[in-house]
Amino acid sequence: RRGTEPWNRELLSRCVAAHSNPIYDVKTCAEGTIVFTGADEEIRVWREPWAGAEPVAPGAPATNVQPVAELRIPQLEGSRLALSPVAETNGLAPVEQGRKLVAAAGDSLAYLFDVQSQKLVRNFAGHKDYLHAVAAVERTGLIATGSEDGTCMLWDARAPAAVTTLVVGEIASALCVSDDGNWLAIGGAAKGAGCISLCHLATRVPMAQQRCKSGMVRVYS
Repeated sequence: RRGTEPWNRELLSRCVAAHSNPIYDVKTCAEGTIVFTGADEEIRVWREPWAGAEPVAPGAPATNVQPVAELRIPQLEGSRLALSPVAETNGLAPVEQGRKLVAAAGDSLAYLFDVQSQKLVRNFAGHKDYLHAVAAVERTGLIATGSEDGTCMLWDARAPAAVTTLVVGEIASALCVSDDGNWLAIGGAAKGAGCISLCHLATRVPMAQQRCKSGMVRVYS
């Protein structure tokens, strides 16, 4: 909204035909000029996909914009060289100011990609069920993953295994790092109810857990 211009809730800046399948997460970096989208079959990288566009209303035809890069979760090899289905991308976390990207996938693994070369750097194996979310702590280099197995794992990209495993309940489905990089909030479920857990990242110890009643959203300060 600019000046006294009336607010139009129906106004969109641009509609981009990004994927042919559902998108599960969107992240930005470089002050919003780089956009990452994770979907059922691929991860795409966009540079200012809205540039030069006039605002459009909902229902207007989507614009075809070409991504600057495309990343794919590798298929896992099973018995007799059979390949697993392509795992969906449920969460994304840019690291090193967008030069690398971590993807949380439905095959229980997280993947670290080099965005410029579009190559897989490594995976993070340790969860027992599919991943819901991933978050990165730029200040320390830690990477957090949340899983359907009820755990949140903290990783150092240079170490082969998780540095800490936090048991938070039945599901760890959402992650958020504080602006100062000191705290990790973990959203999920425990004992049949929604819950938020807080972890102090320097000590890597859970400090508190707050249960939320069904159908309620709580705000904490």
